[in-house]
Amino acid sequence: MTWPDLTNSDFHFDIDQKAVDIKLGMDITTLALNKLADVIVLIAGDSDFVPAAKLARTNGIDFVLDPMWANTAASLSEHVDGVRSYDIVRMISFVTHEVVVSVPAWWPQLDRQEEVRREHEIVDPPDDSDEPGVPD
Repeated sequence: MTWPDLTNSDFHFDIDQKAVDIKLGMDITTLALNKLADVIVLIAGDSDFVPAAKLARTNGIDFVLDPMWANTAASLSEHVDGVRSYDIVRMISFVTHEVVVSVPAWWPQLDRQEEVRREHEIVDPPDDSDEPGVPD
């Protein structure tokens, strides 16, 4: 078989999440025990992070949970200093003054050009004085 003979069906993409929660928990533990952060923002929602959140808080670190508007485990919500979902895409667009593309140009789209064009307009973030990364 040569390069010209290859087609998309000759390839497959496989993603495995191996011990990601444990690795994040270890990172949080390192940050907490070595006092390397004042605030930790965790983007998750499951109860696997309760021990890490407890450890961080007992070491004086504010622990904020960003579940990205999803439901969170009640046990995790009990052990954080706050729950808040941020619009990361909007913040990046505002700070960089660039259009953040969530759909790659090569992705096959049928009759969605106008929708994609509207999707990628730069918009001002909501007025929120404590929004990180957005000037007052």
